[in-house]
Amino acid sequence: MKGDTLSRVLCDRFHVRAYCVSTLETVRTIAGMHGASHIESIALGRGISAVALLGASLKPGSSQSIAVRFTGSGIMKEIHGQADATGNIRAYVVPGEINTDQNAHPESALFRVGMLSVKKDLGMREPYYYTGPLQYGDIAMDIAYYLTVSEQVPSAIILGCKTVPDGSISVSGGLLIQTLPETPGEVIEMIEKNITSRDLTLAAHMEQGGTVIEYLHGILEGAPLAVLDESPQRFACRRGRRETAELLERLPRNDILEMIEKDGGAEVECGFCRTKYRFSSNELSEILERNDAKYH
Repeated sequence: MKGDTLSRVLCDRFHVRAYCVSTLETVRTIAGMHGASHIESIALGRGISAVALLGASLKPGSSQSIAVRFTGSGIMKEIHGQADATGNIRAYVVPGEINTDQNAHPESALFRVGMLSVKKDLGMREPYYYTGPLQYGDIAMDIAYYLTVSEQVPSAIILGCKTVPDGSISVSGGLLIQTLPETPGEVIEMIEKNITSRDLTLAAHMEQGGTVIEYLHGILEGAPLAVLDESPQRFACRRGRRETAELLERLPRNDILEMIEKDGGAEVECGFCRTKYRFSSNELSEILERNDAKYH
């Protein structure tokens, strides 16, 4: 399968499951759309791979979705990523106030302090929400902490994203390893030891032409792996003009009136795809009329 791909993998010998994702094309598309700097591109790459891996737990082909948001202070102020069960991904970043060498390659902490928010929509009556303080300021480690503590699934995540000197992204991908109920304790210790003792980071491994699954194979000491299925991943923004109008409908009445009287309408830009939607004063008046009809 060409292009960005998510693979679901099972290792019977060690009783663990894993998800491997390549996100290079998706990250390049989103970074280019936002005119991302070197540091922003790396943050996008790590965030996109992380949300894609979390999306692996969604029911394939369903309308389920997951959104992850990091906020805080540090190199980044905000990283927001969303994925659905069909492999559609969108994301954006907001840089922080810390001046960072643009030639640096931050492989870990992008935040000093902050919060992690997760919204998982499984098609139930209400979505599942999680909000908690960042424990590490690192996307991979904080997502692993969330999975282990909140969802009670011991997990390890490895993310890799690098740029070349001209600022373009050279590699991007990620790996999530999770235990099963019958996973022996010594296997968990073996995986932790092998992750920390690897000679190459995942990004360096991919730069040398290696795949994420090959990296997983090394961590699991060459044990046989069964690839259960593969699914394409790509950028897609689910917010169109109708969804943007629905956002306007949630605004306070006085705010909409001010847009009509002072601005003669409104222009709303999608933070994910940068598309701008223009609403005339007449369209805003119709929104007010619809809102009034709901409550009278």
